[in-house]
This record gives sequence, structure tokens and C-alpha cells, in this order.
Amino acid sequence: MSEPTPNALVVREDSMAPAAVQARIAYAKSLAASSLLPDAYRERPANVLLAIEYGQALGIKPIAALNGINVIKGKPTMSADLMASVVRKAGHKLRIRQEGMSVHAQLVRADDPDFTYEVVWDEARARRAQLWGQRGPWSLYPEQMLRSRAITEVCRQGASDCLYGVIYAPEEMTTEEHGPGVDDYLGPDDTVAQLRQECEDLVHRFVRKFGGDPEQIAQEWMDQGGTANPPALTAWLTARIPQPQPQPQPQEPVDDEVVEGEIIEEENTND
Repeated sequence: MSEPTPNALVVREDSMAPAAVQARIAYAKSLAASSLLPDAYRERPANVLLAIEYGQALGIKPIAALNGINVIKGKPTMSADLMASVVRKAGHKLRIRQEGMSVHAQLVRADDPDFTYEVVWDEARARRAQLWGQRGPWSLYPEQMLRSRAITEVCRQGASDCLYGVIYAPEEMTTEEHGPGVDDYLGPDDTVAQLRQECEDLVHRFVRKFGGDPEQIAQEWMDQGGTANPPALTAWLTARIPQPQPQPQPQEPVDDEVVEGEIIEEENTND
């Protein structure tokens, strides 16, 4: 094995030094020339470089990033399998159980082993989301699509901190996949996903403290015209907090009457 020369430059993958950046650009250009890459990266070195940078943040190798990360409308996405791998690599436990057309996904954080995040995707829920039977994967591979939705949702709920903003699968970002109303979310396109995640977190914190069904609460919010607006959702949830009923105070008999600062004894009607 040849040893590096004394004046050789050692470049860290995450370094922003000019030499390191130029090295990654050259690497991306070389990869982009390959005919084996997905169409989004072929002959597009800038896209290749962006995927590699996302992979670096997620702790995955460039080849895994290029095969598992897709940028849709400027937003990075990754497959459910890659998301599961990233979450497990971070030390969290992810369990998937499938029973027919029902998929249960559970996540237990390494730093909070006493609480389990759980998500269920089944045919009924897919129908409510107007996904069931859609042309494409939902009609061809419904079991796999249910599994993908369960994995990505539970990972967003319990381990979004290790996803670095890459919190959706490609099919969740395409127009055909979304039900009506998704385009009505407030905020610029580059912040919609973050706003939606904040709203999901608010609902689940509310449920953990006060109880309830998170899906039902979210549906009620949307039925009332609610959008991905965390402050408005916070106010709406606050109004739903159960208020303790005041206990009636016993009334004590009053023998005196106060008139203009003076105490006057009530007349005895027996006199």
C-alpha cells in the first residue's frame, strides 16, 4: 500500500474548504456521466452533488443517496426503506407488522424507551385520503403503499430530528397522491413540509397530554377549513383543553346588611 506524500491534501467529505468543494464537484461530474444513474441525476452533476450532500447529512454513502433520494419540486424525498434504515441507524427501534390490508408501524426512541409511537394504515384510511384505487402504485401494489405510508408517518412523528428535513417519500409529494385541499396549505412551497410537520407534532403532543384520536382531531381541523398554520392550530387546540368544573361554594347565612359602609343589624321581626 502506497503512503501519502508529505504534502498530500487530506479532504474531509463534509468540509467546505474550496479544495474539498471542488473535489466533490469533480466527483459529481464523474458520476453524472454514468448511464446507470436514475434519470433525475443522469448528465446533471448539480443534482448529483445535492443528493450527495443530503446523504452526507443523513450519514449514508453517495451511492445509497443517489438511489434512495429524489428531489421533487425542489424538496428532497427518500424511499420508505431508506428512511427506516436511517432511523434504525440512529439507534431507534422500528417495528412493522402487516396483517392483510392493515399495516402497524411502531417506533421507540433510544432516548425515550417508555413511549411508543404507533401508526396504522389500512384500506379504510387510504380511502379517506382518496388514495385507494388510484391509477399507478396504489392499484398495482396496495400492500406496499400502505407499508410505505405507515413507515414514513411514524418516522416523522418519532424521529424527525434524524431525517434532517427529508421527511417524505416520493409518492407523498406528487400531485396525484394528494387528496383535495393539500394545495391550500399556507406558506411558500419550501416551507410547507415544515409547517405540516409542526402541525402533526402539535396534535400528537396534545393527544399525549389530554388524550384523543390524532387522526380524528386532524380531520376535524381540516373539516373546519384548517390549514398548515401552527399558531392557528395551537389556538384551536387550546380551546379544546378540558376545563375543570368549579366546585360550588356553600353559602353561609348573613345576619348583617352593609349599607354605605355601615353595618346595620337586621330588625328582629319578632319584636
